[in-house]
Amino acid sequence: MRERESELLSTVEDQVSMLATVKREAAAAVERKREEAEGLKRELEETKASSAEAVAESKREAEAAEERVCRLQGQWEREREETGERLGDLERAREVLLEAKVSLQSRLEEAEGRLKEAGEEAERKEKEAEERLREAKKETEKQKQVTVRRCKEV
Repeated sequence: MRERESELLSTVEDQVSMLATVKREAAAAVERKREEAEGLKRELEETKASSAEAVAESKREAEAAEERVCRLQGQWEREREETGERLGDLERAREVLLEAKVSLQSRLEEAEGRLKEAGEEAERKEKEAEERLREAKKETEKQKQVTVRRCKEV
């Protein structure tokens, strides 16, 4: 009888050890998934921040360029009134400045488009990371249920 009890006790101890190992492995897997999700989230936040800085810089450049355009256009008009001889040169300068303004506005729109795309990409990746985290939580819950069932079976 003692021998049977000893065997049963040994079997129970083996199963408890096995369950503890499964539990540790499941916890490690969940931790890895959580760290991956946090890493992705950090990466997305950095990308979003750098994109926002690039757009802000582009806006500052566009505003500075617009100020320059306005200032030069005012100068052009004063010089035109002061001297008719320089009219041709000033008209060409105005065209160059307007082309520069259009070019800067185009660059600003492109930067805003890139920021929007980066934001959408960041949101997409964040949703993916959240989904992976939910899946990891579900998997952990399944592992817990399996462990509980195994314990009950023992």
